[in-house]
Amino acid sequence: MGEPRVLEPRAGVQYYLLIGLLFPLVQHRRAWIRAAVLIGVSVAALTVSNPLLVWPWCSLFILGILTFQFREGALSWGWYTLGVGLAGVGSAFTLGVLVALVGVATALLIALVDIRSRTLLFLGKISYSLYLVHVPIGGRVINMSLKFPVSPTGKVGVCIAAFLVSVAAAHLFYRLVKRPARSWAARIHYGECAGGAADRQALERPLDLTLETTGEAPPAVRD
Repeated sequence: MGEPRVLEPRAGVQYYLLIGLLFPLVQHRRAWIRAAVLIGVSVAALTVSNPLLVWPWCSLFILGILTFQFREGALSWGWYTLGVGLAGVGSAFTLGVLVALVGVATALLIALVDIRSRTLLFLGKISYSLYLVHVPIGGRVINMSLKFPVSPTGKVGVCIAAFLVSVAAAHLFYRLVKRPARSWAARIHYGECAGGAADRQALERPLDLTLETTGEAPPAVRD
């Protein structure tokens, strides 16, 4: 099994382009079409090893897709756990056991727990923006500090300052770029989505990270 890798930004961009093209199939109302797409992507993930391409990361991304389908009621609990198990094994082979364990744990946490913390919801909202800016912004703060003698306590302060500056930059990036782009994307009308008209409307509006607690299990798969 491979060692843990770091996601290249270019691979992240490839993923967003790929999911934009495949989304009508990933959320198609016919279960066999959704399954066929994920199986095809899984095969590519296990056979293409170039780290500069998105494919080796796709087993990890499939964990997120399955969790989305489960939360939307397009996937039953049984099929969800089976898919998560298989995607977790695939992630272990392509990205390493540690990455796979973190990915599976995160998927299950999102699937089963309604997060109410405003801080965590905020960080989740800007997480991709933070991923994009933490090296050019936060890394620059740390590199600047290397020009001066800094005590161990000072190094901790530099790391905290780099994190806060990165969060501020990510929030600005989110407001100026990601949120408008998400609103534009929400205007795209997809065809036969799983779950019928109600789910199509949910998919077409901007995502809301504040999840409602109903006290009931997600609905069974609808086909």
